[in-house]
Amino acid sequence: MGPATIRKTFAARIRKLMEAIRKELTEAGYYCGGLWDDDGDYYSWSFLCHTQGKPEEGAELSQDHDIDIRFIIAESEYWDGERGGVNFMLDIVAVGGRIVGGLTPHNYTPECWVPRRDNEAVKDRFQIMENTDPHDVVPLIEDYIEGLKKEATPC
Repeated sequence: MGPATIRKTFAARIRKLMEAIRKELTEAGYYCGGLWDDDGDYYSWSFLCHTQGKPEEGAELSQDHDIDIRFIIAESEYWDGERGGVNFMLDIVAVGGRIVGGLTPHNYTPECWVPRRDNEAVKDRFQIMENTDPHDVVPLIEDYIEGLKKEATPC
């Protein structure tokens, strides 16, 4: 399965997962922007989670309090130069670059990449992502915000 076929095959299911995460965060009191997809260097779907409420029109993003939540179809060539592999990533990163959390199955192991031409392996790998609990993102954000508060508190 080539990257475009993988995108076509899983796009609706990726959107469903991302909307479920967005819903959980909204129910937890965070303001989340709309879901958008990007097909620049790689295929991805993302939204911004604003942890300090809805931003004013034209306001700059907060380096710490605005968080990009992104689902990526990761092609091995782009990420580490290995040929013909694919994986899926859920990245949760503050706009300023701090890693809040995420999931990349088998990352940093020899099993990180599944061959794109092995349709069953690709489907199985995607299933790991699809089986994640969207609510699990909420405590990651809460822990991150709590850490920011501790950093701001003088000793």
